[in-house]
Amino acid sequence: MPISWKKTNRFKPTPILQRIAEKRTINDKGGASFSGLELQQHIGVLHSMLDFPAVCEPFDKTNLIWTALSNAKPEITPASFIQAINNSLTTSLSKKSEKYVLVTSISTPSLTRTESIKVISNKIRFHHSGLPKKFASHKEILDKNKRIENSIEEPSSYTPISIEVLAKSEAEAANRGLYEIDLLRGLWCMFVNPYMQVSLFSSGRGPINSIRLGNCHTLHKKSGESASTMNWFEHNYSPVRIFKPKPDSQYGRHTRIILNRLSRTKYKNPICDSIVSYARALDEPDPSSAFLRLWTSLESLVTPYQANYDLLVKRCSFLFTDHEYQQQILEHLREFRNSVVHTSKEQIEARTNCFHLQTFFRSLVFFLINNGNYFRSLSEAHDYLDLPNDHGAIVSRIKLLTKAKRFTSPIET
Repeated sequence: MPISWKKTNRFKPTPILQRIAEKRTINDKGGASFSGLELQQHIGVLHSMLDFPAVCEPFDKTNLIWTALSNAKPEITPASFIQAINNSLTTSLSKKSEKYVLVTSISTPSLTRTESIKVISNKIRFHHSGLPKKFASHKEILDKNKRIENSIEEPSSYTPISIEVLAKSEAEAANRGLYEIDLLRGLWCMFVNPYMQVSLFSSGRGPINSIRLGNCHTLHKKSGESASTMNWFEHNYSPVRIFKPKPDSQYGRHTRIILNRLSRTKYKNPICDSIVSYARALDEPDPSSAFLRLWTSLESLVTPYQANYDLLVKRCSFLFTDHEYQQQILEHLREFRNSVVHTSKEQIEARTNCFHLQTFFRSLVFFLINNGNYFRSLSEAHDYLDLPNDHGAIVSRIKLLTKAKRFTSPIET
């Protein structure tokens, strides 16, 4: 399926493309250059107008748009642009996949006490004795960053980690590597994040996650040399204390059980996406932003493709024996979510509500994973969560279903 313009009358690409065309110059060799400072915002507008198929996910969509604007000939029109961007996509898809190694660091040793952990398709390696010398360029980037004014130095006690991925582009390699790292980190944060914190002598701001990534992520070839001139820096980076598991902790065992069950779950993709989203949400230092992002993570699992908050409250409260009490907590969180969206005021209770919401997110994710062999789809899990909470109502429903089963059964002759 090719890239296309979204089928809606709200978007009209012609005025945007005409404005870009006025700033484009083609040289004697056919190369394109652009003048002015508006191009970047125009690329963002075009991104909203385009319908990208699933095959585009591994690629940098901004780069596809940029390349199409340069190659659309003879003029930039909606038709010539679409042809150019699909030509660029075809070229990207035809590239041979290569092995890349993403290198970064994490604020904990391996909770499984092993040197490597297979998450989805790839292994994350923990270099407890130090990063291999072949990745020296990663350390050079860190040293260079130290010399930048007002930079925050990464603690030397962070554990270096690496992940090898197969990808067609540098952007795809970085995205794939960070996705699997954040999936494992999100799982661990669900184990070790506090259930509640009371901030008596602080502003209540700062990331909630107990396990964070280092400041810089670099991409390398398998030989160790740099694979890209681009480096990825952690959004809202701030150092955190090293999380050290207790000697008798069962985190390693729990990790293996959850990853094994997750691998066999028929609807694992939305679960994985939500755990990654959870990890990144609670990296946010602003608790109101963290709350909204975490709400979206929960919503993507319990009411995907619809903003049905009545259903969200019903399904999440079903997971608890004291469902009436939990329903009231969820109604409060629902009201808080709406107040954050519709006002710019500082919400002093935002951090506390992040912890409340995290409890519901944990319960839902572990319920879905632990029942991954029972439910054939996420939709079937929703059907279960939509059942009545009352025991008597369940018994009555069983009687009705049994009667309906007999009624619809074929009559033997």
